[in-house]
Order: sequence, then structure tokens, then C-alpha cells
Amino acid sequence: MFLIKQYREEAGMTQKQLAEQIKVTVEYISYLENGQRTPSITLLENIAKVLKTSIKELIKD
Repeated sequence: MFLIKQYREEAGMTQKQLAEQIKVTVEYISYLENGQRTPSITLLENIAKVLKTSIKELIKD
């Protein structure tokens, strides 16, 4: 499970804003946040960079 939604909301970003910055669709962000898709390491790196956190923080144990 990933904490993308939590960190995105803490950053004050919408799904659309995050999607635009990492060059994916809003639908894909929704899938990630709802656990319906698993992001690649490269995509996780990009998400972490935009949300100013680490990959480790995005991954829920």
C-alpha cells in the first residue's frame, strides 16, 4: 500500500496537479491512490520528488 494520497493532500495538491507534474493521467493517480495499480520505481521517484518526500515514506509497511 502506498501513501500517495496522504502526502499529496498534505502538500495541498489536487490529483490533477500531481498528474500534470509527473506526466500521467488523473485516472492513473486515482488508481494508484486506491491500490488498483502499482507504480514503477521510476514513477515513485518522481512522485516522491514532487511531494518532497522519499520513496520509503510513500510505502506503507
